[in-house]
Amino acid sequence: MGKRYRQDDIDAWHHVMNRGIARRPTFENRADVRYFLSRVAHAVRREDIEVHAYCVMTTHFHMLVRSPHGRLSDGMRRLQNEYVRYFNRRSRRDGPLFRGRFNSRPVITLEYRQLLVKYIDDNAVSAGVARTAALYAHGSAQHYKRTSGPPWLERSWIESVVMASMSRSDYWPGGYEAAWGAALSPGLARIVEQRIACCGPEPDPMDEFTHLRTPAVESWMRYKAKLADGTKPGLSVCDAQSIREVIAEQRSEHGAWEVKPTRQRADGWNHCYVSLLRDLAALSWPEVGHIVGCSEGGALKTYKRHQVLMTNDPDYARRTAELGTLALAACRGDS
Repeated sequence: MGKRYRQDDIDAWHHVMNRGIARRPTFENRADVRYFLSRVAHAVRREDIEVHAYCVMTTHFHMLVRSPHGRLSDGMRRLQNEYVRYFNRRSRRDGPLFRGRFNSRPVITLEYRQLLVKYIDDNAVSAGVARTAALYAHGSAQHYKRTSGPPWLERSWIESVVMASMSRSDYWPGGYEAAWGAALSPGLARIVEQRIACCGPEPDPMDEFTHLRTPAVESWMRYKAKLADGTKPGLSVCDAQSIREVIAEQRSEHGAWEVKPTRQRADGWNHCYVSLLRDLAALSWPEVGHIVGCSEGGALKTYKRHQVLMTNDPDYARRTAELGTLALAACRGDS
């Protein structure tokens, strides 16, 4: 199998992560974490990476970084190799420690970058090892709750977001929790997990849906409907569970919804469900078919009829966009 494409442009932002082989512990004590972070500091001093947020857990780590000179791959390879040599010497073992070369996802949009700060902070909380992110000793949130931190942690962007949210000209640590401390919804966590597993540099529409306006969602759905059927689904902006819950709730409330993409009438809810799973959740045709209870070919056939409806039936296009907006809100925990 070929290596995953890694986009490593100058000044590009990345979500960087790795996990221990067979999910075994890769950081067994505080000394391990300190040594790993010392290697991070060296990578920063070499200007291979610029670290804005991080969380080191027992079996894995996450970092939000910027690649100032396009040397992300070299920097992370050196960082990991140095840590593995240290860990193996200390533990009197040999062989690989991580499950492979590090995983990274380009962070293209501001909305997704802000989401990742919450996701990284939430790792310790969701794992039940800390009540709040700021109380976890091996994450960046603890440093942002103070006016200063390690010199290798680049604080400028996150501090600017906090200052803007608080309408202040100086950084106030108490504002960090107000800007970033809201609980991460399960839907948004699922989006990040899905994107971690996704390959390739796809356009990210997440910023388009920041304000959850139905016209923006309709515009996006119309755009996706015009694409060729063989195109890749792209990056998810909503999780499948939120879509399923919204469709079920609205179907129960409003009853039958008939549409006529051909000479025969069809179920509008089913066509909308398939289209949202494909266009917002970015699922493959086999995944869509499994969820709605049909074959891969059946899902594709339903989507083709959806394409016709988006062009010829303004009421269908409007209702589909409204349902998409509700699903996005549910995913974000706003409903």
